[in-house]
Amino acid sequence: MHYFTSFKFTSRHSYVELFCRIERFPILFVFDCVSICFFIRQHLKIKNFGKSLLLSLFLSSFPDNFLSFAIGRKPLLFEDKLMVPYFFAVWFLLNYFPFDLIFKLISLFKYFIFFIFGFSQTFNITRCLDKSVEIYPVDLVYELIFGLVVGIFPIFGIYIYSRIEKSNNFHLNLSFSFFIPLFISNFYFWFTDLGHISTTFWFDKEEMRLFLVLVNGFIWLFYGIFQGRFFSIFSNFVSFVISNSVPYYGSTWILDVKNINQQKKSK
Repeated sequence: MHYFTSFKFTSRHSYVELFCRIERFPILFVFDCVSICFFIRQHLKIKNFGKSLLLSLFLSSFPDNFLSFAIGRKPLLFEDKLMVPYFFAVWFLLNYFPFDLIFKLISLFKYFIFFIFGFSQTFNITRCLDKSVEIYPVDLVYELIFGLVVGIFPIFGIYIYSRIEKSNNFHLNLSFSFFIPLFISNFYFWFTDLGHISTTFWFDKEEMRLFLVLVNGFIWLFYGIFQGRFFSIFSNFVSFVISNSVPYYGSTWILDVKNINQQKKSK
């Protein structure tokens, strides 16, 4: 309460400090559970009780378990007694609430689910990068891989399961899901004191985390609203930059998606 009495709406540091008070448990973990369970329900439509429960639990708790395993401890799922109850409450409400009311209600605000997924994803990536620098202080590759794995795996795990089950309901773009964590990891690493890109040009980690969380949240929000159109615009922009930045050869690195699709249809 004392903090809120001293909060200043015109002060940037007040927002950063308030943002830093957001805890992984239960707030961000519940965000992960809600978004992952919603994506699995929407894109996989698993009818088997056990498969849905285990896959949702594995992907929702993956960032915490991966980080615990990396520092030589047991998966956090077996150490924190509150993780499973929090997860089970979210999973049950989304999948087995009477008349499916919770899922239908959340579906009305499904674009907000994309936002909180991007919000939580950035938290997980930056938190993992901070820890990886402590574990591997001089190994840049391991540090960035840590952030990428944590950011990519939840969506990638849903994709792998959809391929195993030969499901056609998966509509999230895998390339987009890979590029965003790659961008977040590198931006956070190089423009804070983690990467030491410059002794004069760098940003405070908490301010950068707040900036990236909001940026990634809105990127996923726009992706959720526009889906294929958003990725098409994004892909065309990247293609334009590459083809114009690299003389001659740049244009040869871009796949002509339209011609490829036309060739597939003609076959």
